[in-house]
Amino acid sequence: MVFDAGNCIEIFVAQAQHNIKGGAVRDLCPSSGAKCRILLRIFDVWTFFILTLFGSCFTVIIFMNRDFVFTTMMWTISMFLQQGICIIIKLSEANKVIRLRVFITYVVILIWLFNAFFVGSMFGGEFYSLFTSNRVPTNLPSNMQELVKAKEIPIYSFLTTHIVVDENRKVSSLKELAIPSMLNAKGYSPEFRRMLNDLKARIEWSMGNKFEHALRLSLDKVIGKPRHSIFAIIDPSDILEQMEDFLGLFRQYCIISSSEGRLGSLMLPWVTPRNPFGVIFEEYLGYLTEAGISDMWEKNYQKFMTVNGVLRYHRNRTRSPRKELYKLFPKSCFWKERK
Repeated sequence: MVFDAGNCIEIFVAQAQHNIKGGAVRDLCPSSGAKCRILLRIFDVWTFFILTLFGSCFTVIIFMNRDFVFTTMMWTISMFLQQGICIIIKLSEANKVIRLRVFITYVVILIWLFNAFFVGSMFGGEFYSLFTSNRVPTNLPSNMQELVKAKEIPIYSFLTTHIVVDENRKVSSLKELAIPSMLNAKGYSPEFRRMLNDLKARIEWSMGNKFEHALRLSLDKVIGKPRHSIFAIIDPSDILEQMEDFLGLFRQYCIISSSEGRLGSLMLPWVTPRNPFGVIFEEYLGYLTEAGISDMWEKNYQKFMTVNGVLRYHRNRTRSPRKELYKLFPKSCFWKERK
């Protein structure tokens, strides 16, 4: 492994010998004991103003077009129900049912509003995110130096190295291997080395199941460690992709990332000396890369590791793993394909 002089690690997208990048995750889910208050937070001053404005516009449209608004609404409902309905309204009877049409129109609009804001906020979170997107903190750390100074934001790492020789133990690859190797290398400024030492002290390493960790963060209750609303992850791109997939299953967090800076480290392919294996391996590896086969293997491996993490969690923690696995298997695959 060869390290060259590089820039400071950036918080959101930082590349190292494993293409390390970091992700900051913002909580959009209500905490325990505050569901009602969180649900009403979407109705702030501007939201009430917008709803009142649109309600007034709907009222004007309904009363100005009350002769055919009922037919239009019934056709819309039939389309949502996927049922063909033939509606015939005689012009001579139009004036007799104006109030009924207006009342039904208001009922339909109220039902739409109820489904959009109440049900959407409780289960999907999309509408809550839509109305609270301007409330995402703007003072999030923009680089690694700011992240290290932000003591309230935890930094997680899951990359693990198994040291078999002499010790036979598992350690954090970032804390025990990558950062110490950079500290022992030459060409880095004192400020950068100080930042690496602070980063090493701040990283919380976990070698557990990543699916279980994402599930614990997404639950609306405290299990063991406290549940943080904002946290950062610094790991290889494959591990971050798995965490994004797992967090995407529960849809309780949004991921904020950027591509600022690089960690100046590089991993070179190993070569076996005194025999032609290294040259042949490097040559044929280039052929596989050009043909796209290695990329296909990598994607299939990521899908396998994603589903395998779900399977191992349910085998260890649940009594009926197959039933729950069947529910999460298509979600994990479809979420990865959608990205």
